[in-house]
Amino acid sequence: MIKHKDGYEPSLLESMNTFKDIRSIENGRTVIATRINSKANLLTTGKGINKYKYKRK
Repeated sequence: MIKHKDGYEPSLLESMNTFKDIRSIENGRTVIATRINSKANLLTTGKGINKYKYKRK
């Protein structure tokens, strides 16, 4: 879902134009990834992502 001024809109991330419009990705109140400006790459903040831990049986 992409948030606009007038509400939310469903969209596919497979479209490159849609991906370029993303400024930040949030999980609740935690910002997971963000862009510094419109031309910058989408970079992770390192927060809100749990590392996969392999459990031996």
